[in-house]
Amino acid sequence: MFHLLAQPFSASCRKARFIGTVFKAHVEAYGLPTGALIVALMAHAGGSFVSGFVCGVIAMRSWYVAAAILGILWTCGGIAMLMVIPAPTWFAVADVLLYVPGALLGVKLGGVLMGRSSPSVATQ
Repeated sequence: MFHLLAQPFSASCRKARFIGTVFKAHVEAYGLPTGALIVALMAHAGGSFVSGFVCGVIAMRSWYVAAAILGILWTCGGIAMLMVIPAPTWFAVADVLLYVPGALLGVKLGGVLMGRSSPSVATQ
């Protein structure tokens, strides 16, 4: 019975692997446009910023620590992405360096908007 349920999933995994292989070969052969890489950098930094912002809005204490952890998690995801999709060196360096500062900037803005002046002060 289980094999009947797993068979469609297995086929979709094979198809996804094939598409990923084709995409990787295309990127290795032709590269990606600079504009697409810049948009990807903005999306990655924006995601890190928004996660830090939400952390600054909802966290009551230790929000810089939580934002730094989120930035590190984003960095791990970015490194995993760079292992799968080939990218120019400038993109890889910028991508890895933007996550933690983006999260910290977001948490700072979120804390300021919530009226917290210090990360160690918890409001009741």
